[in-house]
Amino acid sequence: MGDQLDVGVISTTMTDQAKSLQKRGYTIALYSPEDQCNIEADNCINTESLEEFVSVLKQPREIRIELESWKLLNRVFDKLCPLLDDEDLIIDDTPKLHQVVHA
Repeated sequence: MGDQLDVGVISTTMTDQAKSLQKRGYTIALYSPEDQCNIEADNCINTESLEEFVSVLKQPREIRIELESWKLLNRVFDKLCPLLDDEDLIIDDTPKLHQVVHA
């Protein structure tokens, strides 16, 4: 996989979403903030850092995030956002974190 990759997935596991994208032929960069996701699969590469993760994605970047806690999600966002361009897209695929927050 010498070319840049189609989609980035940030998760601690190989999610159903990532598996679905992979089965449909997308090339995927994987990043695990807790070093728990080391997947050997066709069309997927594991990255060691957010900088590497961002650098291997096609622009504009599509990044899907599925993390299990707000604390982990916020930590990743704080490090990820400065590496991105205005055109890049972040999709939160974490169903259990979706909630309405009232000020």
